[in-house]
Amino acid sequence: MQQKKGDSVFLSKESFRYIKLKPDSKMPLEAWKNEQNQYSYEQIKDYDGNIGVVCGKGNLLVIDFDQMSAYEKYKDLLPDTLEVKTGKGMHLYLKYAENPEFSYKKPGWGEIRAKDCYVVAPGSIHPETKKTYNIVKSVPVQEITKKELDEFIEKSDEKEKQNNAEETKHSDDKSRSAKEYREVCRMIRKGFSKYEIFREMLAFEKWAHATPQYKELTYKNALNFVEKNPIKQKKEKGDDKPSEKKSFFVIPDEKNVVEIYEQIYDGEKHKFVKYNYTTKEIDYLDYYETDEKIIYPIMGEEIDKRVVMIPKNIKKYDNVINLDEKIRSFIKKWLDVDDNYLKYVAWNIRFSWVYDRFHTLNYTRALGDTGTGKSRFLDTIGLISYKPMMVSGALTPAPLFRIIDKWRGTLLIDEGDQNNSDEANAFIKILNCGYEKGRSVMRCDQNDASNLNFFYVYGPKVITTRKRFQDKATEARCMTKIMSQTSRNDIPDILTQNFFDEAEEIREMLLYYRLTNYKYINPEEGLKVNLNGIEPRLRQVNRGFLGMFANDPEQVEDFKNYLIEYQKEIIKERAESFDGCLVRSIAELINLFYENITPTDIATYMNENYPQQYNVNSRYLGKHAKNLGLIFVRKKIDGTTKNTLDLSDKGVINVVFSRYIVDDDIIDKLNEKGYDVTKVTSVTVSSQIQKNAKNAKNYEKSEKARAQHNERNFRNQRNPESLGKDVLHSSDYLLDDSEFFENI
Repeated sequence: MQQKKGDSVFLSKESFRYIKLKPDSKMPLEAWKNEQNQYSYEQIKDYDGNIGVVCGKGNLLVIDFDQMSAYEKYKDLLPDTLEVKTGKGMHLYLKYAENPEFSYKKPGWGEIRAKDCYVVAPGSIHPETKKTYNIVKSVPVQEITKKELDEFIEKSDEKEKQNNAEETKHSDDKSRSAKEYREVCRMIRKGFSKYEIFREMLAFEKWAHATPQYKELTYKNALNFVEKNPIKQKKEKGDDKPSEKKSFFVIPDEKNVVEIYEQIYDGEKHKFVKYNYTTKEIDYLDYYETDEKIIYPIMGEEIDKRVVMIPKNIKKYDNVINLDEKIRSFIKKWLDVDDNYLKYVAWNIRFSWVYDRFHTLNYTRALGDTGTGKSRFLDTIGLISYKPMMVSGALTPAPLFRIIDKWRGTLLIDEGDQNNSDEANAFIKILNCGYEKGRSVMRCDQNDASNLNFFYVYGPKVITTRKRFQDKATEARCMTKIMSQTSRNDIPDILTQNFFDEAEEIREMLLYYRLTNYKYINPEEGLKVNLNGIEPRLRQVNRGFLGMFANDPEQVEDFKNYLIEYQKEIIKERAESFDGCLVRSIAELINLFYENITPTDIATYMNENYPQQYNVNSRYLGKHAKNLGLIFVRKKIDGTTKNTLDLSDKGVINVVFSRYIVDDDIIDKLNEKGYDVTKVTSVTVSSQIQKNAKNAKNYEKSEKARAQHNERNFRNQRNPESLGKDVLHSSDYLLDDSEFFENI
């Protein structure tokens, strides 16, 4: 049964004073140092929120052990007194034999609170662990003298000094106080934030009166030392215990997940939140320790400066459908995108929170000019993705590799159009390796060229660019949303605090989704879904999504329909490109019953039908066609050996035509000739392509006889001198209707 707040037969009889705290919080509700806001037990016992016990009043002194391990080590050095179990450690209540003049002492193992301090009272709720402060030893509060307290501090602190000796020995710190330096190192190792360290260090007189420059230098030196020298923590027996830093890990491994740990940061302290799949319980801890090692949360300046953002805590949600709706509502409120994309990007965001369960992924990219909403796209979608890491477009390779490898979250890159060649190459390497698990980027150590460094770059990425990537492989791995200036008036012009609060709330819900679903997501389930008709690359970079909802037919169908529509847009863009015109020209020549198509024939046809777009020569066009997989073979025609398009492998021809042709009439005629070209429906071809298609039909006014006649006439009448020319117009060889019938 939960104890009543502040309840203890011994506490209620003492002349202690109590203050009101906010519900489920350590923060005071009122100006607590004002005597009018300090209450007796009878006055406060019915208050609904948390309450605090004022130290110093009634000579109260509280020994606050940060961890149970410290309590177990040193409890026998203290009188047998009232003990309260806190969220992570223990409070021991004592009465100082005389009025305590000091307010605060901070040995290495915890804190001693006296005058002008308070502690959370029994029966209150811990704000992080949500556990109740419970009295575990209900005995009278004992007295302790100044001499006894000093002896306790001396004995308990002796071991802490031994543990810190290693740091002082190797430190190159030149500040005025090695004691302060050691204390800063200790708090950094325990996961304290910079703000919390600076606040706690005010207990040191030199620190309290030091200049800001001194404090910054001490903190910077300590942080550098801790990062470069992860000292081995010591066991009880004195044996060395290695330590490491992680923001996420599972126990025992990814194949058999029993517990999952994820780092959180509430603005003051780093810690792990743990979910156990057997007990379904959630717990919080400062670090994870086994007999072999200790794992601490990662710390760094990138957290304080919000370059990397991790949730403050977790927040439960009703079900996944409501979670997706929450994500979509947030995006729609702050960003102008269509409903189809809204549904897809909500899946993508949720996917980012479990991406490491899958082997491949895609990149979310916004493409558009200035003023089309690319930056808003990056903020809205990126900041609710898994551990967003915000970097600018102009950056050097080294920090980019390191921040991905360190945090393994979602990389957000604004204006990712790299102009500098080194930066561009590094960025493309990250994108080309980072879509598939197991592909690391290899770099030489800048201090030792013989030493190789391997960086983990696999992970989600949200990118904005003004133009497409020149590298086709990189471009194919992006799921692109083309942005345009919004016409909506309900979207806020600037991001307010409400935006960041909503984003934080969604991150906390998605963290709960990750913790509770990580074990159960099976990538193999997605392979069972039939995605025939979707291009291989598009299938590869999106197949992972299906592992999240493979057993939900409705979501699977919605997902497949989105991919089909997206593929149509891709083919439409290809059809309007140079390659599209090239392939279309070949198809139309085949439909004109050409059996021996040469590069010159293709160039002539393209220049005749697309004169405003392209002006190509046969040599360039022949090489370009080969890059598409089209093969030219040497063949003797009318006594002359020429390069002709090999149409014997219809499997290759079918794939090329399916990727570039959107005109149903052309596809129907090809299929009538024995090809098997996939027809893409519901794609609107541009007006220029439609106009060119209409012009091309002028070539098809006769049956096979006229086409064969024209081809033979063209080849027989071609002047040998004209073979070196780039362009040969169709009017030189194509008969119109009247000429054709006269010849018959």
